[in-house]
Amino acid sequence: MPDKLCYYKNKFYKLDDSGNLITGKIPSPYMNKKIPLFKTFYFREKRFNLDYFDSAYYKRATKQDFGVGTGINMVFQPVNGYPAVFSFGFVFSPRYIFARKENEYLYLGMPLTLGFSGTGDSKTIDLSLGIMLDLPLIFNYDYEFGSLKRGGSRFGYFAGGGIAYHYNKYSVSSDPAIAVQQVNGFGPVVNAGIRYSLSKYRIHSYELKFSYMKMIVESKPDIFGLGFIVNF
Repeated sequence: MPDKLCYYKNKFYKLDDSGNLITGKIPSPYMNKKIPLFKTFYFREKRFNLDYFDSAYYKRATKQDFGVGTGINMVFQPVNGYPAVFSFGFVFSPRYIFARKENEYLYLGMPLTLGFSGTGDSKTIDLSLGIMLDLPLIFNYDYEFGSLKRGGSRFGYFAGGGIAYHYNKYSVSSDPAIAVQQVNGFGPVVNAGIRYSLSKYRIHSYELKFSYMKMIVESKPDIFGLGFIVNF
């Protein structure tokens, strides 16, 4: 049988054969928290066994169909006769996961980017910001190289495509001309990237993504994106 424990003043203590508290307390993540005493075997397994695997938690987490991520996105747009336009924005990325298997799954994502581009004349210090909006609907395939077993890789990759809406108001300059322009329309989009997970259960991850969009407007501009997202 495991050693007897006593929960006293929000801390755990061992008990001797006579039922008296042993001076040295047992380290616990539950110290200073007012919670009911839990079963001794659970405490010993969860705290001291580094290989402990909570299958109930993992099953609940992997059954979740919806996920969300947040991060940043940098957008580049080449303009004929002018320097490339650079925009910066923040990303909110909800996704619906389905067809999940041990090391792979499919998901439908909508990584919305709301950002800004510079407008105005930098020579006269007449600067302002234009709105940049990027809203793709993308179907992705995600593969994870490793597994939950010891030594498994935490890296994975994803790739897919779909359709996107893009709006950007910006200024471009080429001596001596300066012009404020905007693009607004839909077009096909593709993306690919890598993921890395720090958590033991591979539930949360960091994502580095590259995207390319071809807008279906008269000028048919190319829109390139480079984003970093934290998935929860």
